[in-house]
Amino acid sequence: YQRRVHGSFPSIPSCLTTRAVAPHPLRPLRRSCRRRATSVATAQSQRRFSPRAAVRNRPRVPRSRCTTPARCWTALSLTRAWTGATSSSSSSGAAMSSRAGMRASRPVCKRFVYAHRAVKKGEKAKFTIVASKAYGSQGSPPKIPPNSTLVFEIELFDWSNTEDVSEKRDKSFLKEILKAGAGYQTPKDFSTVKAHYTLSLLDGTVVATTRGDNAEARIISIDDGENLPVVEAAVKHMKRGEHAKFTIQPQHAFGTAGDAALGVPANATVLLDIELFDFTSEKEAYDLEGDDKLQAADRWREAGNDYFKKSDIPRALRRYQKSLTYAESEFGLNDEQKKSASAKKLLAHLNIAAAHLKALHYKEARESSTKALEIDGANPKGLFRRGTALMELGEWDDARRDLQRAIEVEPNNDAAVKALATLKHRIAKQAESDRKRYRGMFDRLSKSDGPKDTPVPAETDKKG
Repeated sequence: YQRRVHGSFPSIPSCLTTRAVAPHPLRPLRRSCRRRATSVATAQSQRRFSPRAAVRNRPRVPRSRCTTPARCWTALSLTRAWTGATSSSSSSGAAMSSRAGMRASRPVCKRFVYAHRAVKKGEKAKFTIVASKAYGSQGSPPKIPPNSTLVFEIELFDWSNTEDVSEKRDKSFLKEILKAGAGYQTPKDFSTVKAHYTLSLLDGTVVATTRGDNAEARIISIDDGENLPVVEAAVKHMKRGEHAKFTIQPQHAFGTAGDAALGVPANATVLLDIELFDFTSEKEAYDLEGDDKLQAADRWREAGNDYFKKSDIPRALRRYQKSLTYAESEFGLNDEQKKSASAKKLLAHLNIAAAHLKALHYKEARESSTKALEIDGANPKGLFRRGTALMELGEWDDARRDLQRAIEVEPNNDAAVKALATLKHRIAKQAESDRKRYRGMFDRLSKSDGPKDTPVPAETDKKG
């Protein structure tokens, strides 16, 4: 006996129906329902699926923590709705690991993910998903034909609150939520956060903490170079009001060198207990209009200049890129402001090219200089920086053309004059090296092609 659940519920879609295969202490069935219940091999009760009751009786975990891995045994059977023919496939007896809210170890429909949320640890349940909410008219060849109603049988053995937030998903940066946060936004680069944290080793040794007697929460400006990088990396995965614990491998912490000042040994795995109270982020380009957008572009470019003077090229580059995003956004600008934005875009490209040259990223420097010259083809800085990048990339003809053009536009450009002299010296040195190499090659060829002395056979005594 199965009935479609009507109405909507945020966690469990209304297209899911279920029947218990193992007893579960939800509300009892009505007498009329029990009379019509069909027998199932391992079933002792059969009930209408109640989303609210399932959520009320599931493990008391915040909803944000339901997107965590679960070990379960799953059997899938499908029904062709228009023929009634059935086929089945199931996993082997071993437990299958899946992640609610993400792809499981094999492709499954979205509604299968929601089903995990209604199952308690140790429970075994069966879910029916109608074709329109599964794979629809396309199906999932070769095993699932079109217009198939899916039946999932799930047995939940265990679940974990630990989430792998590392980029490669190699369990090198694990997060465990101790208190769920609010909303969906997380801090980003350049955000200002208010937090408390404690950094310790696996043996419990505390190496850094902001907690203490009446200690106020620490104000952290992400990517300003004044904070522990491991703290900045962790806080980007948190929501407002969240309390979490991170287990961080050495490659994301202090690496093979450790930190003698903090007492962190080499190749040390660290634990970070952090509580994020609040944070503020910079307004994006689409949130600003008119002069506010242009002022933001100037502010970020000047911040990049400050880090460039300190030879902190990575942070300078990130701020130049931020300035460029504001300068490229022309929404909410009039004609005069668009001209000003184009000039700021030119400056941003030139700054990015200079930073790449400083970091020996010659391909990126060539690309940024080219973008600057697309705005102003006679800009001497753009010509000089692209010429320098081309010279280092071995494209000497194009480099000489750009450097000569830069000197024509700005005869007093000492940097361009010096770079052109360096280029000519390299060309002359390469030509001399080529002459020596080819001369030696020709000498060897002439010797090998010269006349050869044919040996005279030795006379032999003839015996009569």
